Amino acid sequence: MNQPSPLYLIDGHSLTFKAYYAIRGLTSPAGRPTGAVYGFLRMLLKFMDECRPNQLAVVFDTGRPTFRSEIYAEYKANREAAPPDFEEQMSWICRLLAAMRIPIYSAEGFEADDVIATLTDRVRAAGGHAAVLTADKDLLQLVCDGVEVLRPGLDEVRRCDEAAVIEIMGVRPGQVADWLALVGDSSDNIPGVPGIGKKTATELLGRFGTLDELLAHAGELTRPRQREALLTHADQARMARRLASLHREVPVEWDPDCCRLAESVFTPEAVAIMRELGFTALLRERKIEAPAAAPAAGSAATAQLDMFGGGEMAPAPTEATAPPAVAAIATRTEVLREPAALQGWLARAMKAPWLAIDTETTSTDAMLAELVGISLAITPGEAAYIPLAHLEHVAGGPQLELAEVRRLLGPLLAGEGPRLTAHHYKYDWKILRRHGFAPVAPAFDSMIASYLIAPDRMAGHGLKALASELCGVSLTPISELIGSGRRQITMAEVAVEEAAVYAGADADATLRLTACLGERLKADPVLKRLLEELELPLAGVLLEMEMGGFRVDVATLAELRKLTESRLNELSREIWNLAGGPFNIGSPRQVAELLYGRLGLESGRRGKTGFSTAEAELERLADCHPIPKLILDYRGCEKLQSTYIDALPKLVHPRTGRIHTSFNQTIAATGRLTSTDPNLQNIPIRTELGRAIRRAFVADDPGHKVLKADYSQIELRILAHFSRDERLCEAYRKGLDIHRQTAGQVLGLAAEAVSAEQRAQAKVINFGIMYGMSAHGLAQQLKVGRAEAALFIERYFATYPGVRRWIEQLLETARQTGYVETLLGRRRPVPELTARNKMIRQGAERIAVNAPIQGTSADMIKLAMIRLDRELPLAVPGARMVCQVHDELVFSVPTARLEAAGEMIRQTMESALELVVPVVVDIGHGDNWAEC
Repeated sequence: MNQPSPLYLIDGHSLTFKAYYAIRGLTSPAGRPTGAVYGFLRMLLKFMDECRPNQLAVVFDTGRPTFRSEIYAEYKANREAAPPDFEEQMSWICRLLAAMRIPIYSAEGFEADDVIATLTDRVRAAGGHAAVLTADKDLLQLVCDGVEVLRPGLDEVRRCDEAAVIEIMGVRPGQVADWLALVGDSSDNIPGVPGIGKKTATELLGRFGTLDELLAHAGELTRPRQREALLTHADQARMARRLASLHREVPVEWDPDCCRLAESVFTPEAVAIMRELGFTALLRERKIEAPAAAPAAGSAATAQLDMFGGGEMAPAPTEATAPPAVAAIATRTEVLREPAALQGWLARAMKAPWLAIDTETTSTDAMLAELVGISLAITPGEAAYIPLAHLEHVAGGPQLELAEVRRLLGPLLAGEGPRLTAHHYKYDWKILRRHGFAPVAPAFDSMIASYLIAPDRMAGHGLKALASELCGVSLTPISELIGSGRRQITMAEVAVEEAAVYAGADADATLRLTACLGERLKADPVLKRLLEELELPLAGVLLEMEMGGFRVDVATLAELRKLTESRLNELSREIWNLAGGPFNIGSPRQVAELLYGRLGLESGRRGKTGFSTAEAELERLADCHPIPKLILDYRGCEKLQSTYIDALPKLVHPRTGRIHTSFNQTIAATGRLTSTDPNLQNIPIRTELGRAIRRAFVADDPGHKVLKADYSQIELRILAHFSRDERLCEAYRKGLDIHRQTAGQVLGLAAEAVSAEQRAQAKVINFGIMYGMSAHGLAQQLKVGRAEAALFIERYFATYPGVRRWIEQLLETARQTGYVETLLGRRRPVPELTARNKMIRQGAERIAVNAPIQGTSADMIKLAMIRLDRELPLAVPGARMVCQVHDELVFSVPTARLEAAGEMIRQTMESALELVVPVVVDIGHGDNWAEC
């Protein structure tokens, strides 16, 4: 008689963590992290190839506390929050599994291990066979007749029977929980018996068989330390066994029919997701024909976030709308080599409603790149290319003189003809202005428009991805023209005819996107207004800031480098002296060997290569020994040296002597700006060395000072505005110290009796509420127990009941609409608010609460920047804005006009957006950024 096909159960979190740490640095074409998704998928497919399952399900934790936390409050309390890129990839894995028609199980109050144990028992009771795919050793206790455990690798799956469990753990499957009770489990923060190590635990269980028998005969042990340890900590060992043992009666229903796999997991929806994530090589390897585009954000496929929860199996996703057919773009591009040809084309262009513009350059650095050619489009399917600086051997004919092109294009770029559009116009306009053109601000930018419509679009807002998804046309990757790596060439070395085909297609695609996205915005007047009155004008402000740059004193950085080198040498000597000899301080493995081996410090969280030496672990150990704190100091100093002190001089422009950073409008889904090349928003100000780095940033010339204007507690003031909480609003109207007031209310003290430490705790609570911080997160921040942290949160809401009401109303409305919005109407989609998976749903709740606050703060400073860019040079000639750091603006101002400039800037920023509480802006100035 044939054995029935086993039910294969996959430990979802275990495999995801294994994949996350096995593959780092892998990203999608849009730059999103995909290593964990790719590794998980590889292991899944490898497993399916080897085992060929007919029945399959994936089991996940819910992300909520379980019954174990009631047994032991510190259970898993040492775990850090999952990294943001892990959570993002978990979401993709859930979507991918739903698209592959693979069911997912979980249960409130229980861990995935408990669900797996329950399902294996149900299968065995029905006379079946179960197999569990997991990297977690805890689940080895399941191995028995009818249940086997499979341990995955990227290239192999190992089957574990009882002999394998003994080889891995040193004990039989039925002894695993007892063994863990003796040894403890640092990853779950399960306490063992002090003084009982792995070898001793194995020997004792080999002799006595079970924990109960061992404890019953503990007084008979001949080794005094073992005897005393077991007698003293017997109750702790029994509790630890309860934590390590699997619960086998979880309320879940197993339906074999629902777990039967479809004929192929490569459904159209799954293949589309794999392609969007860049797994094209995997698809080719599997001989799967990939659809040309993934479903759009918010489509039926990506909306299947209702994955699991409440002990019920997630339903299979409904049929998704098939992605649009995509074909290579067919653009007829005319190469304009003579003035007469250009004049004729421009005559037609002057009568067109829209003109799309794109530039081809020698590099992506807009402040250094040379202009090679310009592409233009006024009609879909047609374009023109103006070659300007292709090298002679690839020119293939005459090229127009730059001065002649400037003269002929002048009227068109001055706005006398069609409205101008571009994709990421800030880059192209910077190139054109550096080469003598004077283009007016465009009427449309397809990248910014896409961002406003879908701010959290996973695939980003690149021209090629959007053209494929929205217009059904695929564009040639730039790498096909110029190559990559050491063999990469510049566009100037590409033949004119090839460059024309590429460039013309880009201009054509921009024109098509302008029409497509323009129609979407017409149907949404709020977003249309945000584009025309906020984001497009702001792009012009950022363009001026980027081109103006921030002057840097390289000599100051050189002096800082000497200081950091001396400090690093000093720290090295101090650490080595305490350690008893030299070792590689930059090696996590050698640091772990020192801390947990030679020094015998208590090990905590285990990382991918052994016990962790991450910042949180070193901070935990800092009170036990001086070396962990010194290593933290060493790492911090080394990071600032490499990230800023060594890097900044290389980024100073050779002609301007300034740093020309790029401010990005289309990355942060909240509306906040980000900064790259370099990231000026990330220079620390709370350390002496970080402040020293800011000393290198100086005003435009010796007759100027650096002036800084900073919104004071703007997000808390916006929270007061949204919530209309009487006590919160009153505190701001009276100018009270809100953190001191909160501390007094939460702790039951008079405000004047609040200590500095208590005020600092209240500050964490005030800001934590805005970010949806849980009791667990707050406990970690304040270094208190969960119960105390939960009490703080409850007292906070009792103090400010209007805040709780606003949050509840906000979430209720957002569950119905699918989004939240700022005061100006900027939207952040949060469809996951209705997900059954609590981990996904709670993450969405945190986003929903924070996005209107942070987004309104971003909108406010953007409005101020637009007004200041227009009015400050008129009011204070010579003054200009040089940098933005979240709630802070930095200016270079003539010394003689500091007071006038400061007052004008303060009034403009404070009146940018009217709130029900006063808005306060702090002003400071000095010879450099740090002195402000």
